[in-house]
Amino acid sequence: APLELPLQTHFMEEVAMEKNKITDVRVELVQGPALPMAKLLSSAVAIGLIENGITTSLEPGEASRFVLKGSAKANWEDKRVPFVMLVHWTLYDLTGKAIGTHIQGVRGARWKWEFGDPLIIRAVGKGAAKPLAAMIVEEEENPPIVPLGAFILVKPVTGAPGDGNEALYKAIVSGLRASDIKITNDS
Repeated sequence: APLELPLQTHFMEEVAMEKNKITDVRVELVQGPALPMAKLLSSAVAIGLIENGITTSLEPGEASRFVLKGSAKANWEDKRVPFVMLVHWTLYDLTGKAIGTHIQGVRGARWKWEFGDPLIIRAVGKGAAKPLAAMIVEEEENPPIVPLGAFILVKPVTGAPGDGNEALYKAIVSGLRASDIKITNDS
């Protein structure tokens, strides 16, 4: 897969620079296509988001403020719509609540999709990134309102692999404090 190496290399350089910050979006593996195509599509969208100023990770379980899930469905029978595939994107917040959705039509020949044409993969990444980045920016500009003098209880995190429980807890507390939100340990 000649396309995978440049995408992975570019992506890893961006991740290394952002290591000390909590990631904006964790992109999950796109559901529907074969595993190699799913990896390429997820990488392309991650790169597109990075190019739109959104820090991104492909690592399963990585701490992030949002999670992006995609599902690709073939559109080979309906000739009324000029798309070979439809990709349904859903952006979720930390609580698992859907923030927004975007349905992306993918143009091209069926065989090009099936063989992982690099032009189609790049088109998906660039085409999805702009509306998804806009959703994230809008969500960041309209954060939930916390009344003055209020405290937020942050309980320990469980279920993350390795030292993930402690790291995720610290990242949450750090992010809240950076937003001038008071933290309490009293339940």
